[in-house]
Amino acid sequence: HGNAAQISVEIGRGDIPSQAQPSFAEMEEALSAAPTDA
Repeated sequence: HGNAAQISVEIGRGDIPSQAQPSFAEMEEALSAAPTDA
């Protein structure tokens, strides 16, 4: 859709039911630990 990866992740996070939804900080931590090469 042309969105930056972090925007797409945040949109997807919003689709997860709130009781199972990771926090923004948890997502940031996971993204910073993820490999960057495709």
